Order: sequence, then structure tokens, then C-alpha cells
Amino acid sequence: MHKTSTKQKILLIMFGLFLCFSLLEIGLRTGGLILSSLQKHRNKISAAKNQDYRILCLGESTTAMGSNNSYPYQLERFLNEKNLGTRFTVINEGIIAGNTTMIIASLEDNLNKYNPDLVITMMGINDTGEIIDHNILDLFKSFRAYKLFALIFLHISENLQNPSAELPKISENISELSGRDNYQQKLNNASNIITMQVKQEEAENLKDNEKRTKNLDRNEAYLTLSHHYRKTGDLLKAEEILSQAISENKNNGLAYSELAKCFWDKKEYAKAEQTLKLAIKYSINDANSYGLLALVHMAKNQSNSARIYFKKTQKLRSKNYFATTKLNYNKLKDSVTDKNIKLICMQYPMRDVNNLRRLFYNQNGAIFVDNEELFKDAVAKDGYDEYFVDIFGGDFGHCTAKGNKLIAENLGEIIINNLL
Repeated sequence: MHKTSTKQKILLIMFGLFLCFSLLEIGLRTGGLILSSLQKHRNKISAAKNQDYRILCLGESTTAMGSNNSYPYQLERFLNEKNLGTRFTVINEGIIAGNTTMIIASLEDNLNKYNPDLVITMMGINDTGEIIDHNILDLFKSFRAYKLFALIFLHISENLQNPSAELPKISENISELSGRDNYQQKLNNASNIITMQVKQEEAENLKDNEKRTKNLDRNEAYLTLSHHYRKTGDLLKAEEILSQAISENKNNGLAYSELAKCFWDKKEYAKAEQTLKLAIKYSINDANSYGLLALVHMAKNQSNSARIYFKKTQKLRSKNYFATTKLNYNKLKDSVTDKNIKLICMQYPMRDVNNLRRLFYNQNGAIFVDNEELFKDAVAKDGYDEYFVDIFGGDFGHCTAKGNKLIAENLGEIIINNLL
């Protein structure tokens, strides 16, 4: 009988782990592909109808989500109800959790598949400042299976953690802390505890870059977990996790900003304002925090101060953009206009269209659509929740059916007046 060598056993174990990881990754991605496949099926049916005027909508979840209440679907309905003598087909190729690089990657295929008369884009919100040449570790971290294991590991490590007597556990519920006069003192105490931990790490000869990586990964995990709990409605758990992140780094502007969103969700505007000011203190160029602060002032009927914060937000965004976004927008424009296809570049609700215009080397051949004042007036009149279901963008979010209708009607009028 053949005896398996140690080397063969190791290879078999490694292959088994790789196979399990691959199957898990496939399973996690399958769920996301189901919705996309259903949408593509509807698009193919629409493209086969041989209708007169075909419009292709490109973007991320702000375009893709909403089904019959999405802005592309409502745009098709709006245009056809006008009885203009032309039949319209609007094709929704929005990519949930997508970015401009993903949109560009499928652009030629979509143009060839649907042969549109008009392309509409609203994109860029999910772009980051990362360099395209990721290393192997960055690639591995992009897998959903890795993210799942990271979250599980964080849960287990926190449950099993047993700090020594010299290092008491840092755990405070932010809903309690925020109502106390000694809130800052609590954070200072937490900072002192971390200082002791750092000294122990130095005694163990940990390298500075290793500590920074460790802290970054842990903070990223905190933010990911808090986002999950906030999205599922468990605001107290989200606040607790963000409290832990702040306790470990009192200068964590992003954690303060995320915490303010929890207070916003509970309509605790005074706490949201106080927390956002701390976020801005530690991240002075965070446009999203200024944008949310403007919304808080709108909710408190403080229109003058809201305008000031909106202007600050726009000023920051006019100077700060990701090179990837600019590059991909110009690639898209060149590809579309070279095929003599008309192009509409639409700005997100509540945001300044001039910041979108600045991304282009040459604006000729594109029509720019502004949704800023339209939505600001509507929100001031009816309230934020009438038009948005969340605040993922800082100063705007995914639209309600009513919000998408506002976008669709604005687009429809521009198409009728400028392109037909």
C-alpha cells in the first residue's frame, strides 16, 4: 500500500483550503450576481423591442437600485407618457458597489450590445485614491471571503480578549458617554491606556510599520462592522463599536463622522452636530463631514449656516478629486462621442455640477445636468427623508422613489428640450 509522504499531505491540505476558499468566494459573489443577471435579462428584452430611441444609463448603485422606481425606469415612463411620436427604451446598466474603472471596463461591450442613441452617466462616488498597481496582499483583501473571515476574527478576538490588571478593557457605550460632562476625560483615559500598550509593544521590539499596519487593519474592521450594524438598524451596536475605535484613537476623524451618521439616523441633530465638529477638527478637509453638517443645519431650519457649510463642501470638492475618476470620465467621453453617440453627464443630487465639469479636459460634446438646487429646494420644503433613504454620500444618499422621480423628470425635460 502506497504511503502518503509528508509533502503530499501538506499539498493536499493546501489544495483543500484553496478549494474551500474558492467555493466560499463563489457562493458570496453568486448572490450579488443574481440581481445583476435579472437586470441584464430585462435590458436584453428592452433592446430587442426595436424601439426608436435607446438610452443607456451607466453608474453605480444610485443608478442600479430601485427596480421600477429607479431613475432609468421612471425616465422611460416619463418620456413615453409625453407622446412625442418617438418610442423610448431606457437601459439600466448600473453596477451595485461599482466604480468608474468597472464601468469603463464594460463600456465597449455595452455600446456594442445596445447601440444607444444617448448615454447618461452619474458616477464616481465609489472611487478611491488607490493606485491601480495593487500588490498581492491588496488583491487578497479584495476577496469577499477574506472580509468575512476578518469580521469573524474580530468578533472572536474581542470576545476572548482578557486584558491584564495593568491594562483595563476599553469599552464604553457612546450613547452614555455623549451625555456626560467628562466625555473628553474618558477619551483621554483611553489614550493613556493605549500609551501603556504601545510601551509594551516597544518592549517586544515591534517595528513601527508593523504597528501602523496592525492599527489600520483594526480601525478598518471597526468601521466595517459599524457600517454593517448601522445598515441593519442596530444603531446602539454601531455606536458601541465606533466608541471603541475613538477610544483607541481620539483623533479618528472618520470614526467621529460615522458616529454622527448614527445620531442623524436617530434624528438627534444636536449630538450629530457636536460629533461632526469633532470629525472636522481631526479631519479638516473631510468634505463629507461638512456636507452632513449642512444637512443637520437644514434639518434644524438654520438655512443661512447650512448654505455656509454647503459652500465649504463645494470648495473642498473643487480642489480634491481622485485622478482615477478624472481619467475614466475622459475615457468614457472619448469612447462615446467618437461613435457619434450623444452624452449626458449628470451630477449627484445636492452636489455642484461645476465640480463635475472640472474633471473634463474638453467639455465639448457633453451635456451636463445639475441636480443641486432642485434637490436642496425640495429637501428644504419636504424634508430629507422624502427624497433619500440614507446618507452614504455624506450630503446625499440613495434616492427614494420620489427622489428618483425628481431626477427622471429633470433629465426628461433636458432630453426633450436639447436632444429631440
